Amino acid sequence: DKEDVRIIDIDKFIEDKNRVYKGLDSQTAHQKLYDEIKLQCKTFLTKVESEKWYNVISSLNNNRHSSLSILSMGFLVIAIITLILATIFGDTGDHVVEIVVMTIFGGINIFVAIREEKLRRTERVRRMLEILNENFGDDGKAFLEEATSYVSKDRPINHSFTMAWTYRDGNVVNLPLNMLVQDDVVLLAPGQTAPIKVCKLDSSWKKSACILDMGQTFDLTEKADENIDQSLDFRENFVVLESLLENLSRDELFDVDKKPVSPVENGQYWILQGLLFKFVVPLLLCASLICNALRLILIPDDVGPWWQMMLTLQVNVIMPYLPLCYPIISIVGYMYGVARVMHTFHNPERTEWTAIFYTVRDIALGSNRYLPRSCNIVHLMGRVTSFCCMDQHSLLSLPNPVVSKVIFPDPDGVDRQLEERLSTRTSNSDVSKASEQLHESSEIIENIDIEMKDGNVITPVKVLDLSVDSQDNLRFDDFQWQNYLKNLKPIGLNALVTIANLSNHNKMNIPDKALQPRTSLPITIYEWSLQQLSNAIGFSAGAKRPFKKFVEIYYMENGSSQKFVKPLKRYRVPYLLSVCLMEENAGNVQMFSQGGATITLDQCSEYWTGNSICNLPVNSGLRKAILDVFRRNSSTGFCLVLAYKPVVEKISQLQNRCLIRRRKSPTGACNDSTHETLSIASSIPDYGSKRQININTSTGKVDKKKVDSADEEAILRLLESQIFIGMLCFEHEVRQNVVSMIEHLDHAGIRFVLFSSENEIRSRAFSKKLGLETGWNCHISLMQPDDDILKKVDVDCAVDLDDSNLDNDENEVTHEYPTSSAAKLPCGTAAIRPHLETVDDVPLLVPLFTDCTREDSLEMIAIMQEYNEITCCVGSSMNCTNSKLFSRSDISIAINPEFPKWCKQESEMDQDSSISYTGKTPLVISSLINTFCCPILYNCNNYVEVTNIIKEARILCYGLHNSCLYIVSSQISLSLLLLFSSFLLLPPPLAGSHILWFTCAIIPLTGAPLLLSRSSHDMMSLMTGKNNQHRKNKKLKNKSGNGSWNGWLTTDYQTLTIAQNQTFALMCIYFVEISIGFVDTFNLKIWKSPFSNRAFIGTVNRRCKYCAEYGGI
Repeated sequence: DKEDVRIIDIDKFIEDKNRVYKGLDSQTAHQKLYDEIKLQCKTFLTKVESEKWYNVISSLNNNRHSSLSILSMGFLVIAIITLILATIFGDTGDHVVEIVVMTIFGGINIFVAIREEKLRRTERVRRMLEILNENFGDDGKAFLEEATSYVSKDRPINHSFTMAWTYRDGNVVNLPLNMLVQDDVVLLAPGQTAPIKVCKLDSSWKKSACILDMGQTFDLTEKADENIDQSLDFRENFVVLESLLENLSRDELFDVDKKPVSPVENGQYWILQGLLFKFVVPLLLCASLICNALRLILIPDDVGPWWQMMLTLQVNVIMPYLPLCYPIISIVGYMYGVARVMHTFHNPERTEWTAIFYTVRDIALGSNRYLPRSCNIVHLMGRVTSFCCMDQHSLLSLPNPVVSKVIFPDPDGVDRQLEERLSTRTSNSDVSKASEQLHESSEIIENIDIEMKDGNVITPVKVLDLSVDSQDNLRFDDFQWQNYLKNLKPIGLNALVTIANLSNHNKMNIPDKALQPRTSLPITIYEWSLQQLSNAIGFSAGAKRPFKKFVEIYYMENGSSQKFVKPLKRYRVPYLLSVCLMEENAGNVQMFSQGGATITLDQCSEYWTGNSICNLPVNSGLRKAILDVFRRNSSTGFCLVLAYKPVVEKISQLQNRCLIRRRKSPTGACNDSTHETLSIASSIPDYGSKRQININTSTGKVDKKKVDSADEEAILRLLESQIFIGMLCFEHEVRQNVVSMIEHLDHAGIRFVLFSSENEIRSRAFSKKLGLETGWNCHISLMQPDDDILKKVDVDCAVDLDDSNLDNDENEVTHEYPTSSAAKLPCGTAAIRPHLETVDDVPLLVPLFTDCTREDSLEMIAIMQEYNEITCCVGSSMNCTNSKLFSRSDISIAINPEFPKWCKQESEMDQDSSISYTGKTPLVISSLINTFCCPILYNCNNYVEVTNIIKEARILCYGLHNSCLYIVSSQISLSLLLLFSSFLLLPPPLAGSHILWFTCAIIPLTGAPLLLSRSSHDMMSLMTGKNNQHRKNKKLKNKSGNGSWNGWLTTDYQTLTIAQNQTFALMCIYFVEISIGFVDTFNLKIWKSPFSNRAFIGTVNRRCKYCAEYGGI
């Protein structure tokens, strides 16, 4: 194999890199961002506000968001005109008060409904303008010093953050993607996708022909110029051609009508517009008109005047249904509900009615803080059926991966394992045979693993499990872990000093999976866990102070000469990091190494047992055991092999340098066109086998010189003959409160769904920690399958490999093979709809979707909504790809994710305001802009019990349902009373003023307190539904009296009035009586007292007193 050895002066390289380009200054960039967003907001507002008033009124037709419709307004206008005609023809003036009241109340309701519709359609854009004014000022020129508090480019981030290295104010910073503006210059590494449309810059900082669209991958192998040398920093400069936020209008993020209507609004629409005003009201009107017309024709002497029979009585029958009060009641009801839920969110311990009142007042005045009109939290959280989580790092799990296992050689443990297993089998057998078997096994343990008859394999390694306590500190699960302290001390020292002494720009370019940027993490994200491990073993932070960095070594390979059994499609880059450190007191130089299994074991000739150093043959059982453990644990996490070597060679001439060694593949080793063998190493041009690179900071050019043969041999010998000391396994630990939250959601009938960007195996392992079902039919991959391969999964996952592959880095490559679940469940979003239509609804029941991109997740959310699921989307506020998901889901909750912890001095971390979600820093502005569609936003560290919000919303939905049901029941009762009086040939039992009093005062005031109803039933155990519309007489004679209504309207007018007043009082008592049944619809009144609702009792008491005095009872 060819070797490539290079030497780089790190300090000069970084100095030169930072001095090349200054980029945009912060004030100019912020002004550009403000102008771009402001222009889009103004354009949208102009379009909405330019609509004519009659177009706005016509938009209420079939509008499910409004309780007022064209039909209801039409009936109201007809009723008012009819009463005006009755007043004109009757020449009495009896209906003047009714006309005035109906006109005023109707006009107010129409005005409020139109205003609410306008506010709803512009709520998102007004929210965005409010964010801009708060953070940029009214003109965008309120630039504060904290606006330059950018996140350091060296700070590690996980998948909950979408950020890019960007030049700002002469520095390279980590900038959120939605803060990018045109002419910004970003740095992209090979394998990274373009965050927005960008153009590559050449060496003279001019635009080249290489243009990447949003989402396109940057591949250096196709664009590299062989005459331009590359350093360890593989990133290239790209200029941004368009802002990420230029597409707000194009992506229709401002359009509130793109999301489904809430189930409460759907129900209201079907009751009011689909049932009452399309069928019930016309039917009652026709029945009353026909009945009274027949009475007027057949018994003219026993009825009132014609204008009263043909005009007034028909208006009285439909008057309870007219939009005189209900639209305002429903609007005030949801305002109170939003205020109550948000008060529970901010202060769950106690109820402050003053704060609730002020919140209701602000919402009534047009506040868009909680998006009460376009995303009603009461209607949606109270009926949610699917709780979809889009990001897992920092939200469901701790921000940093933690060390879950420590593995090290333990040959003495084999004898103990054999004794324990054989003792359980020899209770009824010959003990001499067992001792002979033990003796024979101990002789061959150095060469092969021992396989027992039950299929269990005994390996000469010890595995210690670790877990995180309540204070986020690592601890060993085995109480006897201190017995292995001699094995653990070298591991702890290696974990403490290796990554901590690497250059930051080197650490940031070493991902877990180089060509899978969706699932790759920088090596620095593991640094905190390594320090925690060393602390758990007993090392203090000051233990690394005596060590001084001498030389860095970055070693990686880009191919292998071995032939793999299955076709290779993706390649996990094997690498080895080595740091030579000198003890300042003793002057000794020691080398600590970390890396992949095969590449590190290739450099190890010995291993540490805890007591002595033993040889590590190539075909030893220990090596095979390490590779097997590495392969199995790499499928669900990240593994790191540790090695150590005391350096005796003289390397003083290489001090403060980074040595880069790259192992080349033989010519033609992997040139089969059907096999993709890509890696970071292959992205570097071939510079020859022996060259040295020095950077001339004065000219900015790279000088190439040959490396002396003596130096080359020293470099090659430096990595050889290392001592294997152990291996670490990293996994993402689930937050302690998440599992209980999922259990509460399941108890409430809400399905928790995880959309994971990881592959199937890692996603299932994490889901198992969450307590989700992980069987064969409990997960679906959203990755589109190839023509010949059903699924792609890491080879680590129970794939039988030939023994010849054990010596290769099989655990660091990816193979493709069909899995058992692929034949039973659909794969890819394109196959889910046909499956739902022709097979079953299993895709709507699974709790896990794997291999998800944001486009796939958005499509799956749309499929759920098509099948009437009510989705709540939960995601990171710093993931800019979540904006569409937040805007399209029924309701969304954004969480400010916690930054991965950084191994710096505590005083420096305390002063780092760039990662704080307070003030007006770029981080805060990015979070607010990204979540302007979300009614709820909170910090991950401030734990919020989501189930409390759901419970409060369900209680309020229950109260709104009871109040609406009571009002509709009372309206129907009142209307039927008037209709039946006509059928029974009676005079009108109630006057028009009585009906108005019922409609505008008695019924609303009795029904409003039902909003405060609290059922004794467990609301969190209810399963919410999905989001799914004549008697004829041959001859009748005048029996008594003369004049209209047999004299009731003339001589006995006072008697008729008293009878109507008494009927009014009795109807009041009736409405009060039936309202008791709506206080708690889940329990009989004999078991549940209505006196639990004090507001209801107070209102009823006053109504009864008034009715008794008014009716003379």
